[in-house]
Amino acid sequence: MNRLQTIREARGLEPEEVADAIGISYRWYLDLEYSMEDWTKTLNIRMMKELATLFGVSVAVLVSPSPIFVGDADALIQRFREYLISNELTVEKFSESMIYDITELVGDPSRLDISCGEELFQICRVLGLDWVDVLDSLKLGPESVADIPPADSQ
Repeated sequence: MNRLQTIREARGLEPEEVADAIGISYRWYLDLEYSMEDWTKTLNIRMMKELATLFGVSVAVLVSPSPIFVGDADALIQRFREYLISNELTVEKFSESMIYDITELVGDPSRLDISCGEELFQICRVLGLDWVDVLDSLKLGPESVADIPPADSQ
């Protein structure tokens, strides 16, 4: 599975929808996902930008060589939970190595919306993910900035 397919599936889109959105045939799009090792050599810049917009990511995230894509807070925290289990760590033990207690975040991924960048950085670091790519591609909950209390009231 290449990055296009990974991102498309994470966004819940069908190949036909993507092909129509960027103005190519369904067959060509399937070739991009399944047979082309480097699809970036086939699409023009306009198509790459349209794909990125459709997927809700930057072009940099879209063309990243990493096969790993984390599209939302739930997926990121699930990967983190799997990491903790496979390394026989508890959330509390991991939190001790950080300056933040991430217990609530692991229990409720929607809290990622109001977490600080350092928490995301640390989680991505242990998972071997580029935290900037993850930050750029995360789809967060519907809460607006106006709903987040000021830092001094927490």
